[in-house]
Amino acid sequence: MKTNAVVLALLASLSLTAQTQQIESLLAKIATYQYGGDPAPAIQLEELLGKLSGSTESKKAGETLLLKFLQSEASPAGKEAAFRGLSLIGSNASIPVLA
Repeated sequence: MKTNAVVLALLASLSLTAQTQQIESLLAKIATYQYGGDPAPAIQLEELLGKLSGSTESKKAGETLLLKFLQSEASPAGKEAAFRGLSLIGSNASIPVLA
């Protein structure tokens, strides 16, 4: 039983790392997004964030990445995609950054 718990914890950690890398990769593409451009990365980000809604730890990690992105020099259109993402997974922790 203890081994199963360790394996599950390891898998969850690997999954979180993979999700974080996917979010970072998509945000890098979205950083230069302009209105009228290819919306695929923004759509992929929304889909990925929607899948995080069941895991508190994953949502927290995603929220942290989105808030960091909003404080960057990303394009206004890119930041709009991040705001949409926060509408899916954001918490009260977002308020100080958004205020």
